[in-house]
Amino acid sequence: MKTLGESVLLLQYNTHFISLLNWHQKHHRLHYIHIKEVRMSHRYLLCFALFCAGCEIVQDSSGYVYDTATVPVVYHTSLWEGSFQVPSDTDEEGSGIEKYTYVERSEQTDEYECQLDWQLRLEEVASPLCEECLFEVEIFAQLQTTSVNDGTCDSLADATFVYALHENYQDSGMALLYRSVEESEFQPFIQTANHSADFIAELQLEDETFRYRGGYYHYLLP
Repeated sequence: MKTLGESVLLLQYNTHFISLLNWHQKHHRLHYIHIKEVRMSHRYLLCFALFCAGCEIVQDSSGYVYDTATVPVVYHTSLWEGSFQVPSDTDEEGSGIEKYTYVERSEQTDEYECQLDWQLRLEEVASPLCEECLFEVEIFAQLQTTSVNDGTCDSLADATFVYALHENYQDSGMALLYRSVEESEFQPFIQTANHSADFIAELQLEDETFRYRGGYYHYLLP
């Protein structure tokens, strides 16, 4: 009988094949299983449970499935999020907050290299460069002393920039656009067309309140 480290299990269920390949890394202590095609049937789950009894199974972003008891789970986070009140005219100021959370690699979901918080003050742009946009505002962002930074995010501090919200950017859906105050060209910052199971891209404008989230959050690294 083949051992777990030598075996290749091939299951067929309703013409769906599941290929489970496993191999060892570093003194045969790390077992990886690559699922090339998965059909979640009761028969498959039963066979897999027998094959890997006692495993806590996690599938990472590349499709690999492994036992978390022997292989550390490593996460990546790089997420922008915020909300603010959109000023209705040039004589009115808006306010809001923006946050950035970052860690390159971490085995803990509550450990970050940067957790930055800004208070935002907003003014409507008197002569907007994006005529098709729902709004265009100049933002004055002040970094708060409550922010946590181990030095990785030293380049992010107080800033002044412009946000604009396009309802259908390049015919691909809503997008939050960004430019510096010195520039005339906008760049897409968050596009809802990029939203997926792995990547967050959320924009919501309700009445005069705008909320946004964009980036990776607890993204499981291969």
